[in-house]
Amino acid sequence: MAVNPMRAGCVAGRERVLLDNTFPYEATLSEAARACLEAGAKTVSLIALAWAAKLA
Repeated sequence: MAVNPMRAGCVAGRERVLLDNTFPYEATLSEAARACLEAGAKTVSLIALAWAAKLA
Protein backbone atom coordinates (compact mmCIF):
# COMPACT_ATOMS: atom_id res chain seq x y z
CA MET A 1 0.00 0.00 0.00
CA ALA A 2 1.31 3.47 -0.84
CA VAL A 3 0.14 7.04 -1.18
CA ASN A 4 -0.30 8.10 -4.80
CA PRO A 5 2.65 10.45 -5.51
CA MET A 6 0.27 12.91 -7.20
CA ARG A 7 -1.71 13.12 -3.89
CA ALA A 8 1.28 13.21 -1.51
CA GLY A 9 0.70 16.93 -0.89
CA CYS A 10 -2.60 16.01 0.76
CA VAL A 11 -0.70 13.90 3.29
CA ALA A 12 2.72 15.47 3.92
CA GLY A 13 2.88 17.55 7.08
CA ARG A 14 -0.78 17.03 7.91
CA GLU A 15 -2.76 15.14 10.50
CA ARG A 16 -4.70 12.30 8.86
CA VAL A 17 -7.60 10.18 10.12
CA LEU A 18 -8.20 6.73 8.63
CA LEU A 19 -11.64 5.17 9.00
CA ASP A 20 -12.51 1.53 8.45
CA ASN A 21 -15.87 -0.17 8.88
CA THR A 22 -14.34 -3.20 10.61
CA PHE A 23 -11.16 -3.92 12.53
CA PRO A 24 -10.64 -7.67 12.10
CA TYR A 25 -6.88 -8.08 12.36
CA GLU A 26 -5.46 -4.55 12.27
CA ALA A 27 -3.36 -5.28 9.17
CA THR A 28 -5.21 -3.02 6.71
CA LEU A 29 -5.30 0.03 8.97
CA SER A 30 -1.72 -0.51 10.11
CA GLU A 31 -0.47 -0.74 6.54
CA ALA A 32 -2.42 2.36 5.49
CA ALA A 33 -1.07 4.28 8.49
CA ARG A 34 2.46 3.20 7.62
CA ALA A 35 2.01 4.43 4.04
CA CYS A 36 0.73 7.81 5.28
CA LEU A 37 3.61 8.20 7.71
CA GLU A 38 6.13 7.29 5.00
CA ALA A 39 4.51 9.95 2.79
CA GLY A 40 5.20 12.51 5.50
CA ALA A 41 1.98 12.64 7.53
CA LYS A 42 2.43 14.50 10.82
CA THR A 43 0.14 12.08 12.68
CA VAL A 44 -2.26 9.29 11.75
CA SER A 45 -5.31 8.41 13.85
CA LEU A 46 -7.19 5.17 13.27
CA ILE A 47 -10.94 4.72 13.76
CA ALA A 48 -12.82 1.43 13.41
CA LEU A 49 -16.59 1.23 13.64
CA ALA A 50 -16.90 -2.45 14.51
CA TRP A 51 -14.74 -5.29 15.73
CA ALA A 52 -15.12 -8.58 13.88
CA ALA A 53 -15.23 -11.38 16.42
CA LYS A 54 -14.97 -15.09 15.83
CA LEU A 55 -17.87 -16.83 17.54
CA ALA A 56 -17.01 -20.05 19.33
